[in-house]
Amino acid sequence: MNGSVEKGWVKMDGVRLLEAIGKMMDEKLEKMFDERLEEKLEKYRLDMEQAKLEYEKPFQYEAELKAKLARQFELNNLLDLENQASKEEEQEPEVSRAAEPSHGYGKEREGNR
Repeated sequence: MNGSVEKGWVKMDGVRLLEAIGKMMDEKLEKMFDERLEEKLEKYRLDMEQAKLEYEKPFQYEAELKAKLARQFELNNLLDLENQASKEEEQEPEVSRAAEPSHGYGKEREGNR
C-alpha cells in the first residue's frame, strides 16, 4: 500500500485524506454553528417580544410611588424649614459684656459733644 488508504473502491493518499476529513469537519461545524446561531437569534427575538409586552403594561405600584414621593417632598420641606431656623439663630450676633467698654470711655465722649 505505499502511503495510501483504500476504502472500498476509493483510494487516497494521506494528505488528501486529511484534507477531505478537515473539509467534512468544517462543513459539520459550520452547520452546527449556524443552527446554534439560529436558535440563539430566535430566543433573542422571543425575549424582545416579551420585553415589549412588559414595557407596555402599566406600572403596578404607580399610586404607591406617587404617595411616597409626595410624603418625601413634605419631609424635605420640613427639614429645610428646620435648617433655615437654626441658620438664622446662628447668624444673630450674641452681644456679650466683653464687647462693651468697661471704663466708660465711650460715654464720656458722647457727653462732650
